[in-house]
Amino acid sequence: MPASPTREWMSTSTSFAKRCLPMLLANQHGWAILNPGNVEVSWDGSASTDGLTITGENPDASMAVSHFGHGILTWRLPFLFRTPVDTDLLMRGPANSPKDGVAPLEGMIETDWSPATATMNWQITRPHHVVRFVADEPIAMIVPVPRGQIEQYSARLEQLNDDPALQSSYSAWRLDREQFLEELVPRERRRDEWQADYFAGNIGGDTTFGSEHHRTRLHLAAFEVDSNGSET
Repeated sequence: MPASPTREWMSTSTSFAKRCLPMLLANQHGWAILNPGNVEVSWDGSASTDGLTITGENPDASMAVSHFGHGILTWRLPFLFRTPVDTDLLMRGPANSPKDGVAPLEGMIETDWSPATATMNWQITRPHHVVRFVADEPIAMIVPVPRGQIEQYSARLEQLNDDPALQSSYSAWRLDREQFLEELVPRERRRDEWQADYFAGNIGGDTTFGSEHHRTRLHLAAFEVDSNGSET
């Protein structure tokens, strides 16, 4: 399913995190794979594959297993992913979803040719601590990535004053931001008192780029379902 723009922890008293557009877009940047049943995992701290204790209501008892030892939990995903030619699949944990005692491990898979199924791995970080994955909780997030795209970029460090127009926009934003933060310190800011310039695609008074290309939400297609009732 398309990943949700929000997370449970983002419902703070002022909901400040729900106004962080970069985070909202990152949250949506992929499809979530959900856990079919409640699972509890604990690690005894050893390197052995027997060091993990896995219990729960998962319909497929072999889906959550200990393959590698060292406190690594492996989810056997019941899907064979296929992508267009020269498109890889980034397999990662759900974005901006911290979980106590465990961390997701990422992998990049060449799903345009490989006939193998994929797994999602999590590293238990705290021995003798029970980690719970509840039913319908995202256990993985898949993101298509054009193969070799990142290798096409080069990086260099330049002085800001080499681009006078950008420097002017940055200076205007910085002054406005500093004033905003100074007014924020003496009291708790109300929900309706927040800087919405970035959300509106307008920082430093410059809408040249933002007005045309700016996005506040992603619209991912849902997985289609074949005639047998299974997702494809």
